[in-house]
Formats: sequence, C-alpha cells, structure tokens
Amino acid sequence: CLADVEPQAVAVSFDSAAVAEAIDCSVLQKIALRPAAQAEMLQAFNFHNRNDMVNLYAALQDANPAVVANSAHRIKGASYMVGALPVSEVAALIETAVSQGNMALAKQLAHTRLNVAVQQLEAAIHLFSNRHESVIKA
Repeated sequence: CLADVEPQAVAVSFDSAAVAEAIDCSVLQKIALRPAAQAEMLQAFNFHNRNDMVNLYAALQDANPAVVANSAHRIKGASYMVGALPVSEVAALIETAVSQGNMALAKQLAHTRLNVAVQQLEAAIHLFSNRHESVIKA
C-alpha cells in the first residue's frame, strides 16, 4: 500500500524505503479491508500511540521501570496490530531491556531507534491518509 512511495513525497530526513516499510499492509488488511477504514484506524492508532509515547518518555525520565515496561508493552501490541512492525520490534526490545534491569539501554533505544521508527511511521500514516483522503470523505 506504500510500496511506491516517491522520494520527493517524504520529508528530507527520511528514506522513502523506510517510510514504505513502516506499515506492513498485509497485517493492516487483516483487520480493515477498505482503504478508508484502514486510514481511520491508522489515524486513531497514531493519536493513542502519541499518548503512549509521552507516558514512555515520562517514565524513562522518572526512572520508573514498571511504567516503562507497561508503556513499551502497549506500544508493541498496538503497533503490531496495525502492521507497524518496526515500531513494535523496537518497543519489544525496550520491554526486554527493562525486564533485564537495563534502564540505560531502554532509554537509549527509546531516544534513538524508537524515535526514528515512530517518525517514519507517522510519515507513512500521513502519506497513506493523503492517498485515501478522497475515499475517506466519500
């Protein structure tokens, strides 16, 4: 669904291939068949994921492993359900790091790999929604 992303359609700081791979459309299509429903689901996911990310970063700042683990688990599961597999994979790594008592690694992963994966995902959601905007409004 995003395999043909034009490089000029992606923000300068992102690789168009990475944005195209931010969402596995075969997963998304299992829970919503129509592009309009998929776009709505992605937009709702994005809204809630932003809240989960705020909670994750606050818990990392407070060095609260229980909340970090819970937030990472929520991000991992929700991302997996909509096909945002790169985000899900990094959230799983954060969850594992916390379970092993390595908050420093969890913080590093959140501020590097998770941050980039979420930005690429948000770019992909934006592109996907724009492509199907006419379908959504119809």
